[in-house]
Amino acid sequence: MSPRLGFVWNYKGLRGFQSRGTELYTINQGAPQFRGGIGLFRGMYSSSAVSRAALSAQNIGTASDLECFGSDIPAPAWNAFQRDRSTIPRTCNDASGGLDARRQVSFLDRAFEPPQNWRAALGWSGSTPAGHFTIDGTVSINTHQSGIDDRNFLGQDKLMLNDGRPIYVSAQHIDQTTGAVMNAGSRIDPSLNKVLVAVDDLRGFARSLTAYFIPAFPEKIGLLSFSYSLASARGQHRGFGTTTGGDPRIVTSYRDGFTRRHTLIVQAAHLFRQVGITATLRAASGLPFTPLVGSDINGDGFANDRAFVSDVGAVYGTTENAFQQLLSEKSVRDCLRPQLNRIAAPNSCIGPGSLASYLTVVMRPSVPGTSGRTHLTATFSNILGGVDRLFNGQSARGWGVYSFPDPVLYRATGFDPVGKSFSYEVNSGFGRVRRGVNANPFQASVNLKIDLGRPPREQLLEQDLRVRPALVGTRATAAQLKQRIVHRGYTDIYGFMIAKADSLALSRQQVEVITERRGGVLTYADSLYTALASHLTELPQGANTKDALARIDSVNTLAWNGIFAQREFLLELLTPGQLLLLPGDFYRLLTIPEFKRRFFFGGFSTL
Repeated sequence: MSPRLGFVWNYKGLRGFQSRGTELYTINQGAPQFRGGIGLFRGMYSSSAVSRAALSAQNIGTASDLECFGSDIPAPAWNAFQRDRSTIPRTCNDASGGLDARRQVSFLDRAFEPPQNWRAALGWSGSTPAGHFTIDGTVSINTHQSGIDDRNFLGQDKLMLNDGRPIYVSAQHIDQTTGAVMNAGSRIDPSLNKVLVAVDDLRGFARSLTAYFIPAFPEKIGLLSFSYSLASARGQHRGFGTTTGGDPRIVTSYRDGFTRRHTLIVQAAHLFRQVGITATLRAASGLPFTPLVGSDINGDGFANDRAFVSDVGAVYGTTENAFQQLLSEKSVRDCLRPQLNRIAAPNSCIGPGSLASYLTVVMRPSVPGTSGRTHLTATFSNILGGVDRLFNGQSARGWGVYSFPDPVLYRATGFDPVGKSFSYEVNSGFGRVRRGVNANPFQASVNLKIDLGRPPREQLLEQDLRVRPALVGTRATAAQLKQRIVHRGYTDIYGFMIAKADSLALSRQQVEVITERRGGVLTYADSLYTALASHLTELPQGANTKDALARIDSVNTLAWNGIFAQREFLLELLTPGQLLLLPGDFYRLLTIPEFKRRFFFGGFSTL
């Protein structure tokens, strides 16, 4: 069960609804309204988590580790490994290790449930002379959020680094020359590696605000729309699999690393006779990331330890020049300076923003024999990336890509067991976008589509003439044909007004007048469509459907002229306040003398 409750309040009635556009775009603007709701939403089980647990139970596809240091590392012979799997080393050169004994295990907790969230939303939409506005806000309380726990982690402090970070292996499990850490010393059962269990005991909180605006430009100018979103999210995390600055078992809450705080989308479309162009520009702020050490240093088996951000010299092995070069960039300086001489906070840095651009060109070239049914579409993705490559070549600056900066601040280069400290080198690429990683290249594609069959309207009419579309050679009755044609081409405006009498605030006397008037309008339309249906039923098999379609169009025009002729009558019958309650195109029919657009209401296309 998923309980939900919502509301929609059209506080000005039905007036304001309209649907407009071209073959490039369609804009559906509802009546001015407030809307909102609250509900419980349930996710689904992660197929990857379930499959990992199932395969691990059968010892299929699970990883096994062989950890060796320095000269004890076996020399790799990749070609031999590929030819004969038995040649893959199972022990270090000193006969230590043991591949089969260091298997990793994964399983689901017995109480594991898919994620859930209580979500509340409130929104408003309406139109002003300047254009159409929409504002929506959402708040979400997330429960049963998934995480991982290592049930084979012993969690006993064996060492304490000079930065106050606990180490869960003894000095003999750390290679002094490279700083590499072997996690066997932090295992409850040293014969196993990690024993990972998927749990669902974490929580989170998210909120967002989105504003959408369409300026009131004439259709001949085209479409321009703006969308801005402000979002934030926080969640609980364990140090296994995310990041840790100490005990990985401790649950901490911090900013989500996959939520962009600001997002702006601009869209434009314009039709130049037979050529249509649509363009989209998406700008987003950078994603948060955490300064890390490039390898496991606390001995839990995960290379996710947060870096100790030191002033020059506080971390053995760093150089003043390398660190100062990092601080020369403002984004890096803004992140690191407030955290000097302490372990970096999770997601305390912000990566560079991203800018994506797309362009689509749609053409209808004149090809003989296709009756305008040839479509040529050219799509261009990441235009800014193409411009960057064109002007900057191999020194491309990363325009138009989704940027993921390098989070590694230090790389361990050794360990001092006496001073209980690692030596590091500074990663000069920290905070910068790694070229070639998650690249989003410029792409261009051209699609040519030619409809070689008969025009769709002719095929549809041919099917309408049959008792049922699949029964070739049959002929529908006049009553069936009339109903099908009326359903696609006519609107009973008075039937709509009677059905919506309460929403339109119609008096009993007005309803009686409208009912009487309706009879005359429907009688006129019925005579037109009855004569048309009789004519169509007499058409021989294989008759020219083009002439029949022309006759249908002519009858529809006459029937709608009868609707347009009701303008003066309705203006005298309805009050100004009732006019304001009419849907958009119905309102324009009565208030704009030259208005000739046809509109349809579901369920009111019958005679």
